[in-house]
Amino acid sequence: MRVLLTTCSLVASGGVEMHLLDLARGLLRRRCEPVVYAPKLGAFAARLRDLSVPVVDDLAHLHTTPDLVHGHYGPSLMAALLRYPTTPGVQTCHGWDWRGDVPPNLPRVLRRLAVDAVCRDRLVCGFGVPEEDVQVLFNGVDLARFAPRPKLPTTPRRAVVFSNYQTHRTVEPIVTACGRAGVAVDLVGRRFGADCVQPECLLSDYDLVFAKGRCAWEALATGCAVVVADTTGLGPLVTSAELPALRLCNFGKRLMVDPLTVELVGEQIARYDAADAACVSRQVRRENSLELLLDQLHSIYSEVIAEQQTDPAAAGGDDLLLAAYAERLCRELAVDEPRAVSRSRLIRKRIEARADRLVRQATRLVKSPWSGLGRRAA
Repeated sequence: MRVLLTTCSLVASGGVEMHLLDLARGLLRRRCEPVVYAPKLGAFAARLRDLSVPVVDDLAHLHTTPDLVHGHYGPSLMAALLRYPTTPGVQTCHGWDWRGDVPPNLPRVLRRLAVDAVCRDRLVCGFGVPEEDVQVLFNGVDLARFAPRPKLPTTPRRAVVFSNYQTHRTVEPIVTACGRAGVAVDLVGRRFGADCVQPECLLSDYDLVFAKGRCAWEALATGCAVVVADTTGLGPLVTSAELPALRLCNFGKRLMVDPLTVELVGEQIARYDAADAACVSRQVRRENSLELLLDQLHSIYSEVIAEQQTDPAAAGGDDLLLAAYAERLCRELAVDEPRAVSRSRLIRKRIEARADRLVRQATRLVKSPWSGLGRRAA
């Protein structure tokens, strides 16, 4: 089975990129032939190539027709479907507000997948996909990489903020709350200058993890207690009683409805329960392994290929659909307000403006008396 996986970029390590890496590795184990397409390539593409997975940024370089296209970003999936007019597609929606991620409206997209209820709602309410056509497939954790940690202590001793989006400024309430609770805290993530490509090597060192999405899944599978948190806000500590509901939201955006304050973070730290965290970990490892996810996807791929062969979509005839797609994509990408200016850039502009005023003032002061003196001397 030749499977073309598509996304928007393979530059830095992120949730979607790591998902593609896991998926490509799993397809290889199942004797499939994965190829990855992204219009923008970078350092992360090398990690796929190290697995012997072909990576291209131009579909013209791919001279074999895939049996199926599995798209993880709308425009790149659309490009692949137009390049291979008889190949069926599968789409996975990974985010609520991923700019430009407009799902293709071609009938050859035979399965619509969402990583959680939030993404399902985006497809159904934002793009008019019938609810019965969307299947929620949770993230899967590679249990071979993320082994169970030793038993948690009765009270937490070490915590980590695991995020590529938090900054030293936004994380201050968590650091302060941990300090008050007597918990040492470390910061891991790109904006802390501590990017981590092997989280499995460090998660077992921590009792309490502040994270969302994929990072939260991996920490839970390891056996850590997890508080859902990121720049968006604060969510709850994950407990066995709430796991089904929190998992349905992918430990993400919809849960982080409280502000990140010292008091509220402290309340979640106080809910820490070592025995319950172990129960959560066992359930995640039992029900949400990467192998189970790969089994589901492989089954979906086989079904889609069989359906396409039984009732092949007609090549061509997609002009009106393509026009409608282009119009929707233009609306998604349209900028109707000025781009936000970063704080550092704003400060720099203010400094430059003040310096310019000082120069003009100094010029006037210099010119006026000396010019007059020159005329008087003459």
